Amino acid sequence: MSNFRNLLDVDIPLAGGAVFVGENRSGKSNLLYAIRLLLDPSLSSVQRKLTADDFSESLGSDPMGDRCVIEVSVEVEDSTTTRASSRRLATAVISGDPMRARLIYRYRAHVRHM
Repeated sequence: MSNFRNLLDVDIPLAGGAVFVGENRSGKSNLLYAIRLLLDPSLSSVQRKLTADDFSESLGSDPMGDRCVIEVSVEVEDSTTTRASSRRLATAVISGDPMRARLIYRYRAHVRHM
């Protein structure tokens, strides 16, 4: 994940029953929301549209004008994936046994020129 809120450049391997623990404002909720952008089909298109506030503050005062990119990716590896999960991830499969799939959410602001 890169440039999303207070998570500038994060790579977190997760397994089993992962638990997120940390101080207030450390990024726990931001991490979960980033994962939802990829995996939660109940999010509407409005909820998926990001704003300047979603870009990391470290990118400067005008990340949307500077055409910065937010990227969230999740790689799933599972040899015991259910048939329903396999169908959902079929277009994202990058290798066969065990099944591995990569999903990427990439957001770049579309700046209108006046």
